[in-house]
Amino acid sequence: MALVKQAIAKIITCQVTDKKQQSFTHSQSLWGLTASCEGFIGQLGGWVQGECEQVSEEHNSDSHNQAVVIGLWQSQQDLTDFMESTHDDIIEQNLQPSTFIACQVNRHQHVLSMSLKALNIPEIQLISLVTCEGVIDKQKFVDEQKQFGIPALQKQLGFVGGDVWQQEKDSNKYLVLTYWSSEQAYEVYNLETLPNLTQLLNQENITQVSPQNVSGMKVSPRKITSKTVLVERRWDVIAG
Repeated sequence: MALVKQAIAKIITCQVTDKKQQSFTHSQSLWGLTASCEGFIGQLGGWVQGECEQVSEEHNSDSHNQAVVIGLWQSQQDLTDFMESTHDDIIEQNLQPSTFIACQVNRHQHVLSMSLKALNIPEIQLISLVTCEGVIDKQKFVDEQKQFGIPALQKQLGFVGGDVWQQEKDSNKYLVLTYWSSEQAYEVYNLETLPNLTQLLNQENITQVSPQNVSGMKVSPRKITSKTVLVERRWDVIAG
């Protein structure tokens, strides 16, 4: 994949029952028409590992799985044009809405690249999604990533690349996406590097935002959640 500036990430999270998992996978593999759309960069996704939160209260008695799909676009207008044209044509053909019981969609603006090279989707086997809520001092958050997070990641064997994104609906919510060449590589980072990095950040009093009075408003500590996704190769769509 060519080195292209990313502007928009569309993150789709679907709740899928066990009975529909195979049907969802088949439908998700039928998004190939997206490849030729103006401004499209690439699409990938897979299944969340471990326990996952309910996207909907409905069908909560059914065993379910959570699918995450990431679509990357060069501009907001490119994505809007796609949604108003080709998107509906694909949905009519693959009947994907019938394969899930709930779906959430969020758009994110690109903030910072962590990659040393152009993103190569077929190289990615695992995706880590870390959500940081309640980020009040945005510049400080970005500086943390530049000073501590990115250098640590770029030294890590198996790190393919990553980006920092800001959610459009909530400007205080950031998403740190990192891509890995294997589950094993991510596990080594998670067990060996991440604890030391977290300790360093805590010592520097960076990751914790103490409640304080800023311009008369009380600031709450950040909330950080994470999940990992095993990539489903059949869902890859490469711009062509």
